[in-house]
Amino acid sequence: MSVSSFSQRRPRLPRPGWLAALLTLTASTAAGLISVGPNATPAAAVLTGVAAALSAGIGARAVAARRRSHTGRSAESPAAQWKSYTETLVQPVPAQLPPSNSTFRGRATELANLQERHERWRDRQRAGQAGAPVVIFLHGMAGIGKTAVAQTLAHAIKSGYPDGQLYSNLGVAGTARPPGQVLHSFLSALGWDVELIPDSTAERAWLFRVLTRGKRMLIVLDAARDQAQLRELMPSESRCTVVVTSRRDLSPAFGARSLQIGPLTPDDGLDLLAAALAQGPDFDLGAATEIVDACGAHPLALRAAADLAMQGQHSLPGLAARLQEPGGLQTVLYAPSRDLHDRLSGEYRQLSTDHQKAFRLLAFVSSRTFVPWVLRPASEVELPEAENLLADLASAQLVLAAGRDEVTAIDRYELPPITRQLAASLAEPADDATGAGLRLDEAYLEAAERVIRELDPDFAVGRPDITDRWLPQDALFATRVANQGQAKAWVREEYSNLLRVIRLARERSDHALSARIASWLGGCMPRGVAVRDVLDGFTRGIDSAHQVSEAAVIDVLLARGAYWTALEQYGAAFDDFAEALSRCHTGRFATRRVTVERRCGEAYLRAGEHGAAARRLARAEELAGQLPRGEQMLPLIRTLRFLADPEVRAPAPIGQVPPDDELGYWTALARSDEAVTIANDWATAETFLSEAARDYHGDLRRAATIGYWQSRLYLARFHRKTGDVADVRRAVRSGHRSLHDHHQLGDVAGQIRVRCILVGAYLAAGRPDTAANQLEAARRQRSHVDPWLTRPGNPLDAVLRRAHAETRLQGGQRQQAMDDLRTAATVLAAHDDHRAVAEIAALTNNHVEELLDAAEPEILSATAVRAYLDREIPTTVGQAATLRVEVSAAHLLRYQGAVTNDTITVLVCSADADVRPMGVTIDLGRLDGDVHLVHEIRPRRAGRVQVKVQLYAPADGVLLQEFTTGLPPVARAQQDAA
Repeated sequence: MSVSSFSQRRPRLPRPGWLAALLTLTASTAAGLISVGPNATPAAAVLTGVAAALSAGIGARAVAARRRSHTGRSAESPAAQWKSYTETLVQPVPAQLPPSNSTFRGRATELANLQERHERWRDRQRAGQAGAPVVIFLHGMAGIGKTAVAQTLAHAIKSGYPDGQLYSNLGVAGTARPPGQVLHSFLSALGWDVELIPDSTAERAWLFRVLTRGKRMLIVLDAARDQAQLRELMPSESRCTVVVTSRRDLSPAFGARSLQIGPLTPDDGLDLLAAALAQGPDFDLGAATEIVDACGAHPLALRAAADLAMQGQHSLPGLAARLQEPGGLQTVLYAPSRDLHDRLSGEYRQLSTDHQKAFRLLAFVSSRTFVPWVLRPASEVELPEAENLLADLASAQLVLAAGRDEVTAIDRYELPPITRQLAASLAEPADDATGAGLRLDEAYLEAAERVIRELDPDFAVGRPDITDRWLPQDALFATRVANQGQAKAWVREEYSNLLRVIRLARERSDHALSARIASWLGGCMPRGVAVRDVLDGFTRGIDSAHQVSEAAVIDVLLARGAYWTALEQYGAAFDDFAEALSRCHTGRFATRRVTVERRCGEAYLRAGEHGAAARRLARAEELAGQLPRGEQMLPLIRTLRFLADPEVRAPAPIGQVPPDDELGYWTALARSDEAVTIANDWATAETFLSEAARDYHGDLRRAATIGYWQSRLYLARFHRKTGDVADVRRAVRSGHRSLHDHHQLGDVAGQIRVRCILVGAYLAAGRPDTAANQLEAARRQRSHVDPWLTRPGNPLDAVLRRAHAETRLQGGQRQQAMDDLRTAATVLAAHDDHRAVAEIAALTNNHVEELLDAAEPEILSATAVRAYLDREIPTTVGQAATLRVEVSAAHLLRYQGAVTNDTITVLVCSADADVRPMGVTIDLGRLDGDVHLVHEIRPRRAGRVQVKVQLYAPADGVLLQEFTTGLPPVARAQQDAA
């Protein structure tokens, strides 16, 4: 890139003849310009010789000026002296670039960007459109890898600079290296006699530009401190290129644009950690993923972590566990081998007192990203000063710019994990963290009320006017959040702050505000927010909602049910949905009834019960079609229906859907699925998921699900299309990221599903021992999942069976493996999970139809019993409902000849309800089809209802088998709800 402003402020060297004429007009003029006089120094004399030689047309060659004896030659003219020097000169080609870093990993995007800039400006030079050297700037926080990127770039482009490369570190031990000192080393490298190097920095800079004139040289200036330091080190030759790294962005003063180097991608972070540990294929990817996440993919922090592991201070899993603890990052922050704390605190020490306090107070802002006005209540400063403070902290690279919020039009910032730990470690008693936290809560309460009033003008009725204490009176963000349909995205960013607002509003008996905010906290699960804090917020919200209205109670119940669904606690989720539905007893709650059906459909879909999901979503679509403005709900419902049943028409293209955070997420998944199942376009599917992973990284539940989809996609592509081991590697990486996210989420069922994908990925990678470990871990975790997920014929067990079959197949037990795969396929087909069946078909080299047709009747035992209410609407306590129980004939006939008199009694009982009749006797000799039983059930309590179906041999007195199944939860009686 060109340094246009630099070339304007410091003109290029004039033509040789003109310069010589200028310098040799008179002896006194030359002496005045370059300090030549009767007692001139040898260096000054040489400079005079340079000027005279230029006048004589000899030219200043960038060569080593070997000092020669002046004995008996004092009468020679300066031009003659210069000519005599050049006659015996050897022209060196400096090669000062440090060797390539063997553990450098990643940065493909950044390097491509920098090389593209380099080539673009070289093209301009070749076309005669640029008269100054190419200058490429990189900046970023301490330890982020600027030097490594610059050196890698320099090695990539050095072949275009045959006259050599110069390199200098401009910052040593936290201080700026004087430009004159750097120029001295450059002149020496260019061959100039060190005894003839001028004392003046200006003279050295002039000589440096003379010696690099006409040269194609690459110059790397690492760790620049300020603009003044750089100005003296810039060549004027347009065919030179200068690469500059600095912590702060120094490029504007040179008319350029710097590239900010940020944290590594998760994959690149894993690669760097593996390289630093010199690990091979047995690299503990699970622990490494946790370390990369804890360190925020900060390169120097990862290298410090690797040092600790290599020195034997921690095993990799032990280090991962340590970093997850509160304050655990101090382990790498103070690691003696990398002085990361000193590097970061060096920038902190250069800040003013106000800036230092602002930085420390940011550690108490719990949200991952924040806007400038958070410093207004935290530091009690005016908004313009708060904005300036954050901008300065970002300039010092202690906080990172998180981009401009397209919704609120406000710049957001982020405190990376490593600098958050630094800020917390620097806390001072005078910071008044308690007071700052209370003022922050007040500010967010004000912000939340503004947004609510924009979304619902009726909310302001009867409420006092908002006191504009912390937010600017002309703030437009509330209007933008409400009008652009992005309230959910805003809630995700401010989730932890809004939890505190619920508490504050509840303490002040502002029940309307407390309940309304709680109703926003549905399926979103930001990183770093404890489950117990969220559930406590919901408890407060529901208590407040009971003080407000029936509608408020329904809304908070729906939100909490969605949150339980995200945790895969389906029993609790359906409890909340059931109670919400029981309250939708009038027409004015018709819209909420649609939402209940849609939320139930989402829950079934997440659990893998696609058939049940499709039925609930179809009901939601039917109800929405009956509402005056129900069409606004249809895009999301239809997108979910497509995911539950691909036979349903595809959702609207992304460009045609309204901007909505939730719809955008589900649409990305639907489009990825559609690309594979309909168009067989794997690359497009991968793109949709990659974009979704970037957009929803901050939402733990969505990030976990997207990672699972990515891992599944890569593994399916390996088996069904490419056979490329790179896809296996991607599947393993994505799987471990998803496993980590599910672990943080507390979703045990999600961890089991991901581990089962990792079983297949590790088998494909030729690592059966690791695959077996993943399978064993998944089996152990099964006992900790919600009992709702372990009903007979559940899809989670089918997924486990498939993983076990894959290990058997790898171990040569083909027949047993094929039987297990067919069984798993049948169970999954019973739940209409056609995608999973297709994956199994690919493993067995069968078509889906062949796989299902080949299934023997016995394998239907996994779905032998179904118990369900006649209507999919939960009943209330004490109210009779019809319970239908179906028992597979194929399963019953397995006992024919094994029990006395071929008689089996089917017993139906429940500790939670009265069931009549309890038992029906079956004569296996006369069985001509599946058994369909009808019972009356009266729940005795609210909540979950568990029904046991027992197969009993009465003549033998033997209980043959027992199935436990869960029914939709029961709401409390309507009169109790009042």
